[in-house]
Amino acid sequence: MWAAIGLFILFAAAFLVVLIYFSRVSVWIDAGFGNGRDFAQVRIKWFGIRLAVFQYPDPSGRFPSFVSMFKQKNGVWRKQEREQARRERQAAGWLKRLRKTWREGEAVRPFIAALRVKKLYWATSIGLEDAAATAFTAGVIWTLKANVLACLGGLGSRMDQPLIDVRPIYGAPAFRTHLRCMISVRLGQAILTACRIAKLRKGRHGGTCRNIPYRA
Repeated sequence: MWAAIGLFILFAAAFLVVLIYFSRVSVWIDAGFGNGRDFAQVRIKWFGIRLAVFQYPDPSGRFPSFVSMFKQKNGVWRKQEREQARRERQAAGWLKRLRKTWREGEAVRPFIAALRVKKLYWATSIGLEDAAATAFTAGVIWTLKANVLACLGGLGSRMDQPLIDVRPIYGAPAFRTHLRCMISVRLGQAILTACRIAKLRKGRHGGTCRNIPYRA
């Protein structure tokens, strides 16, 4: 009796582990920036169940908007020195994160290869006062987008037919970009990648003195 119950529990646990490992988590991204109309929404789903939603501007008002972060309570812009310092700190933080990501690239590579990108739509409008500069900038943006897609494909990501567009606007300064896509990955692969990165960071912080030989 108890042996049968224990065997059933063991089988159910193994089935649950396999189900979680091979199940896929989908992330829906819809974001647009430029021309004073910034918005972003990220939805995370598992088995069609919405796990979390991140949205900007936040309708609940818990987070300040981009504009209010740069304003004082009385509506006056912060001083230029403080803004410059904030930008320098932000740039240093991004550089630090980029270096960490580069070192952890080998651990992240299997995760990127397991990604499935669907319904990718990426449109950008760019305009400058000079027509030649507008055409040149539009060409640069086309090249950057093509390189990003080629990089994802070269790392093994599976991607449906992407729809990308760059529209030059002549005679008026303007910029607007809109990205919409759905990304899915096996939950087990995401967990393994997180474990690999945690192991690398732990080895970096705590393993520097392990291989130093002792000399009398």
